[in-house]
This record gives sequence, structure tokens and C-alpha cells, in this order.
Amino acid sequence: MGRNICLNGIGLNGWGGGRDNLSMLVEGINAPGPDHRDDLTLLLSLGDTTSRIQRIIFHAARCTIDGQIPKLRRLFDEIADHFAISRNQETIKVLRELEPNLQIVYARNHSRSIIRTMERHRMDVILPMMNPPGKGFNKPWVGYITDLQHRVLPRFFTPEAIRSRDRTFSQMVADAKVIVVNSRAVRDEAQRFYPHGRCSYVVLPFTPKIPQTWFDHEGIQGVRERYGVPENYFLISNQFWIHKDHLTALRGFKKATDRDSRMRDVHLVCTGATDDNRFPDYFSMFTDEVKKLGLKDQVHILGHIPKQDQLALLNGSLAVVQPTLYEGGPGGGSVYDAMSYGIPTIVSDIPINREIEEGNITFFHVSNPSHLADCLIDRLDREYQQPSREALKELGRARAARLHMKLDEAMELAITNARPS
Repeated sequence: MGRNICLNGIGLNGWGGGRDNLSMLVEGINAPGPDHRDDLTLLLSLGDTTSRIQRIIFHAARCTIDGQIPKLRRLFDEIADHFAISRNQETIKVLRELEPNLQIVYARNHSRSIIRTMERHRMDVILPMMNPPGKGFNKPWVGYITDLQHRVLPRFFTPEAIRSRDRTFSQMVADAKVIVVNSRAVRDEAQRFYPHGRCSYVVLPFTPKIPQTWFDHEGIQGVRERYGVPENYFLISNQFWIHKDHLTALRGFKKATDRDSRMRDVHLVCTGATDDNRFPDYFSMFTDEVKKLGLKDQVHILGHIPKQDQLALLNGSLAVVQPTLYEGGPGGGSVYDAMSYGIPTIVSDIPINREIEEGNITFFHVSNPSHLADCLIDRLDREYQQPSREALKELGRARAARLHMKLDEAMELAITNARPS
């Protein structure tokens, strides 16, 4: 009999990269096929009335409405639940395209509520847990460390943020029996920065799998026309976070344009949200640099667009450019997507990215616009034939099987170590 697995969406369902991660896990867990599958249930969070705004309102109400606080709290619970469930709908839609029979359950984002939900639905194990659930959590669980960027690039974090992340990860390695990570580099960083941990680490393999949606030429052209994107372009699909290093890509693109006249007919397209709460001025720095370099007519900033549109543009690009200074998994989400479609990638040569050992990938020296320019021009010199859809499907199945084995290893470690000795 298979296991009843709780796929924990709490902390991952509110952003695009998190949903991509959940999709990867669903595909890995289901890789053996319908005859050998475990039961899979998605756990999502209900609203939480402990937010700062709600605490302020409760305090004000306490001063003005004698005896009405319990009613008011229930009312805010209902409001928060409504908005939480609405926010979860996009995640549910994406995952049910992969697993139509996916069951959905809800819990508050605290250990007691999650334990009750797991007991009610007789779940055997929960993964991934982005925050340690505490000593009283008596169900098998698999921890998850996304990245340790605050340790590798501390200049991008406030001292308070560094302390907060350190507390979380230090507790995670102390409490967890097993932790999954997306790269060998993050595993090595965790062991170096938190040596007190006695947990096992399971490194999930880099396993791009062809998406459900395939774009033919007409489909790509329609999306391009809608966004005003020309035929020949390089694509950057990163949120405008400072560690993504868009400025190196922009300066490299400019150098390539100056060196090779063919580049004057090539454009640079950027998708991704334009806000960075750590560095609010970062996006304006980028747009100012576009003007300074005289690239206003060649750079297209589309912002956050629907995932299907982003994938269509990716599938029609000359290559995906990934200039990042740090990632938790090889290449980040955009390179994962590019590999899924067999699209060439031009990627910074940081250690995590160097873990990619397949696909049409070119590495350039991190933060080096001149070397990136050489790589962009080299892409124009090379003919490239995208693999067939069937070939990509076969690659995806083999990759998903490798992912399934590692997820199975992590869950078995969690279940075995949770049994009384």
C-alpha cells in the first residue's frame, strides 16, 4: 500500500517560484505512473489573525467595544480565510493540471493545526517544511532549505534579516531528521554554516520536465505581437532582485551591440516583477542604465506576466540569459524552464550553476559584461535545432524518475526516524 503524502504548500503557494517548486514535487512524486502512486494531498494555509494590521485593529476595538472582541476575532478569521482561499486558487489550478485528483486541505499555519489536519486525513509524512515545526511536532516531516544567500551575500541583507534567517535554519538543522535542498552547493553551505546539525541531507537532482503546454510557431508569434516583442531576442526571466544582477546583462548586451552590427537587430526582453523590498531603488537603477546606454529601443521590460505568456516568449527566444550572483538551485527557475523546452541558456558560472551537466548551456564569468558579450555574439554564430517534443518528453521522464528516487529516500528517512526505537 502506498503512502498518504501531505504536500505542504504553506510558504510556497504565494509566489511564482514557490508554485514552480510545488509543481516539480508533484511531478517527482507521481513519476512511477498511476498504478504505483502514493496518495497526494495539498495542504494550504487559512488566514492568520495575528498579522500586524489585525493586532492594531484588535487593540483599537478593545478600547471601544466592550465584550465584543470574541465576535470581532471570529469575523476577522472569516475575512482572512476568504482572502487566503482566494489567493490559493492559482496554486490549485496549476497543480491540478498535473494531478487532476489532487485533494486540498486547509490548516492554520501553526503546528497544532497541521498535526490535527494530518491525523484527520491519516497522512504519513509532510514535505517540504520551510520552517521547523517545533519539538512537539510528532509527525514525520521533511525540512527544506531553499538557499543560504544571506550567508554568501550578506551585503544584500539587514543585520536583523540575517539573524532571523540564521535562527530559522539553525533550528531546522537541529530539529529535522532529514532536509532536502536543490543543490550540492546549498548542502555544503548548510553543513559549513550550521555544523551542529545531525540531520541527513538529500540533494534533489536538477530535473527539468517538459511542461504540459507546447507552443508552436503561431502561438509564439501571437504572444510576441501582444507584447510588442520582435522576432530576435534574448530573454531574462527574473524578478528585479539585486542579486539577479540585471545590470551585468544590460552592460554585456550593450558591449555585444557595439562589437557586432548584427546585434542591432536583436533585442533584450525582461519579464518579472519589478520590486525588490530590500533595495527599492534597484529597478530605477536599471531603467536609468537603459537610458544612459542608449538601449531604450532595444530593451523591453514587460514586468510580471502570466506564466503561459512567459513560457511562450522563452520558447521563441535565441537564448535565456541568467546573470545571477546566487541561486538555491542550479540556474534558478528560468534556466529550469529553458531546459524543459530545450532552449539554449547563457548562465553565470557561479558554483551552483556549474552543477548543471546537460543541455545547451554556455557559462560566462560572473559579473563580467565583456565575457557575456562574447557569449551573446557566439550564440548568433551557432545554428541550433530545438529537440523534438518527443525527445524532450523522454528526457523529462528520465529526470522525473531520478527526482522520485530522491524524494522517496527523503520521505523514508523521515518516516523511519520518527518511529519509536
